[in-house]
Amino acid sequence: MNAATWGLLVASFVACFVEMVEATTIVMAMGFTRSWRSALAGTFAALGVLAVVTAFAGYALANWLPESALQLVIGGLLLIFGLQWLRKAIFRSSGRKAIHDEDKIYQDEVQAARAAGQSTGGLDMFSFMVSFKGVFLEGMEVVFIVITFGLNAKNVPIASLGAAMAVIAVLTIAFAARRPLSMINENLLKYGVGLLLASFGTYWVVEGMGILRAGRQSLAWPGHDVAILGLLAAWLILSRVFIAVLRTPESTTQQGVSQPAKELVP
Repeated sequence: MNAATWGLLVASFVACFVEMVEATTIVMAMGFTRSWRSALAGTFAALGVLAVVTAFAGYALANWLPESALQLVIGGLLLIFGLQWLRKAIFRSSGRKAIHDEDKIYQDEVQAARAAGQSTGGLDMFSFMVSFKGVFLEGMEVVFIVITFGLNAKNVPIASLGAAMAVIAVLTIAFAARRPLSMINENLLKYGVGLLLASFGTYWVVEGMGILRAGRQSLAWPGHDVAILGLLAAWLILSRVFIAVLRTPESTTQQGVSQPAKELVP
């Protein structure tokens, strides 16, 4: 395995790990509060649908678009996702958005499960549907990451391996802890994933701009894959500048009592 392959494996693992933490929190809340059988049934049903979506989307993108167009489309989508994650990370780091709290999310899901009332059938449809929806929505981002990373790197198996390793790692930690995975610094992970997505997205968008030239051949970066490291450094520096500019005091004092900074961004 060369450096590019290791980079693909690590990027896929970290990005999918973050999404699986959020999905696992939802499933655990349904399982502990209502029905593990129904929660797991919803989880496996969502995984089945995701497998079909992955196979169809991967085949369609790989066979219906020329390479440069594929790089432009997928790179553009990846850049959009990356910038959204970076935006949230910047606002959280600067104090303008509340820090993601996995324990609070778990408690909210538990309260919603208890308020829904008990199911009268063999299958608890509330647990099933909430688990299905949570895993499917979070899983769609995993599918997107695997397809985009895998197709552009021409190595879907390695991207899929990174995603599978992330799923196994999250499930193992959740089984051992038997509680929400709040011990994991998810905000830091999301910041790192945002940097990765933005860097890879920029790299592939520029390569894909070759579709606009005669011959429709992909453009080449100086240094080829090494250029991704330069883009990663550039996005890191730019994000730190924005954090410094947007930073707010961690607390304000009113009548001698320290108050937490309000969330200024939805």
